[in-house]
Amino acid sequence: MAGEDTTVRRRGRRPGGQDTRTALIEAARAVFGESGFDGATVR
Repeated sequence: MAGEDTTVRRRGRRPGGQDTRTALIEAARAVFGESGFDGATVR
């Protein structure tokens, strides 16, 4: 049909690569090591 947008928009986060996951885990380990469980935050 004329004028319809046929692109599909995905919802949610875009997939992250393995390098992103590794960087997040390394950063989390550092924060938990310095601040402990109670002192660590998501942000």
